[in-house]
Formats: sequence, structure tokens, C-alpha cells
Amino acid sequence: MKGDRRPKDGTDGFIYVYVVGNNDAWIWNIPFNDGVTSVGIVCTDEYYRSHNMNQADFFDYIIKNNKFAAERYANAEKVNEVGFIGGYSSNVTKMFGKNFVLVGNATEFLDPVFSSGVTLALESGAKAAELTAKELSGKKVDWEKEYQDYMMIGVDVFREYVNAWYDGRLQEILFSKGKDADKVTRKIVSILSGYVWDENNMFVTAPKAAVNATYRALTGKET
Repeated sequence: MKGDRRPKDGTDGFIYVYVVGNNDAWIWNIPFNDGVTSVGIVCTDEYYRSHNMNQADFFDYIIKNNKFAAERYANAEKVNEVGFIGGYSSNVTKMFGKNFVLVGNATEFLDPVFSSGVTLALESGAKAAELTAKELSGKKVDWEKEYQDYMMIGVDVFREYVNAWYDGRLQEILFSKGKDADKVTRKIVSILSGYVWDENNMFVTAPKAAVNATYRALTGKET
């Protein structure tokens, strides 16, 4: 989109996410310096089909009926036709084998609600290069333990937060005004920034238990 109304409070270059309805979908807004903003909608197949619209009409409907998006894109114009990509998340049965090792999105690619793809791509590339150099120097490498198991720690941590986003727990935690909410938010944001191997952060070592316990403590609701 081009010609959108960007914030005037110094956050015009920030990536914004707008939640649609009761966590039915979400809209990403990624601004570029040339005045173009990448806009997309993420939702389930069931939610999309329930509107009985083609892709372009569905896009326009969601944008116009979200008050934040409607205001931002009131006078904006599309620079590309509306497209559709299904099945963002994927995985493989094995990340390595004889004479090969998979890195980046070829290994694991989670839903793009967070920058997990960038983190996992960079970390897997660096780790694979390190272990390849080690093996080529004549040292023994346990690819399952040193590479696959290591990478899956980060993948599993990210996956828990993706799940918590879609079932609504994460939003309620992040926007809570309860005691220690700010401290908790900082810990979670550090994880979403890529620190998914930080063993000093309880939200990494036991993500599901930590998220559920925090959700109950801050909201008073059961998971």
C-alpha cells in the first residue's frame, strides 16, 4: 500500500500489528522508507471461508472494518494485487544426514506472527557453519545433539508463544496491568526478539508452564 497515514509520534517506522475481532485474525503493517507499507492479513482457512469472498474483497473488508487499519489506509492505494499464501508453518523429519545439513526456512518455519524465521535462519546458519568447520578439521560432531536438538530448543520455545498468541493468552499477558506485568512483558519481549536459548529466563526453560502460570497470576483466569 502507498499513501497510508503513518503515526506522527515518532513511531512511523515501527511495525504495527492490529488484532481483528476476538482474535479472529491479525493485520501486519511494515513501513518502508520509500513510502510503501507492506500490509497483510493472517487468519485460519475457516475464518476466510466463512466470509464467502474472493481474496481482494476479503482484504478490503477486513481493512475497512478494523478501526485502526481503516484510519491508516483510508486514502492509500494498492501497489500490488492481493495475493494468497497458505500453510506458513512447516517442518521436516530430520535436519541433517549424510553429506547435508538443512538451515534456515528449509528446516523449520513457524507462523510469522513473530520474527522467528529470521532468528532461526541466522542461528541455524551460524551453528551449521561452526559444526561443519569442526567436522572438516577432523573432529567428531554429534549432529543430532549439537545441531538438531539445539535448534529444536529455539523452535519449541517460539512455537509455544505462537500458540499462546492464537489462543489469546499472550495478548492478555502483554496488555495486563497487574503487579509485575511490566517485568514479565520485558522477559517475554526479549524472547520474541530472538533470545530463545537464554537458560536464565524462565520463559525459555519451561515456556508452557511459565506462560500458563503467568496468565493465571495476571488475569485470575484458568488456562
